[in-house]
Amino acid sequence: MVKQMIAAVLIFLLMLGAGFAELFVVKSNFDNLKTQLEHNYTLAENKTITKKDFDVVYNSWKETREKVEFFLNHTDLSELNYRMSECMAYVKNKKYDEAMAYMQVLIDICEHLPHQIVPTPEHIF
Repeated sequence: MVKQMIAAVLIFLLMLGAGFAELFVVKSNFDNLKTQLEHNYTLAENKTITKKDFDVVYNSWKETREKVEFFLNHTDLSELNYRMSECMAYVKNKKYDEAMAYMQVLIDICEHLPHQIVPTPEHIF
């Protein structure tokens, strides 16, 4: 009986540790992406953003996607893919207002996705 209780506690602690690791990986990656998007948003406001500037963000997104796709819903990641591609087209065509709108949506998504995996009662039930 004692061995079963110890095993149950160890499994619980292992799962708790894995949950915190998941949260850390997702949050740190999206915080980094959000910071880059905010920088590019400022460049778009000043009408100085170039495709090369946004390529840095896009490449960072591809790296982030590889790291977090194990933890997150495929639909959420697809939404980010679509928005990134559309934003890149606006930057390339120098449509700064549209690019800024899409960057703001991307920034909001970067804030929202890590919040979704926090184990609160609202997310569990």
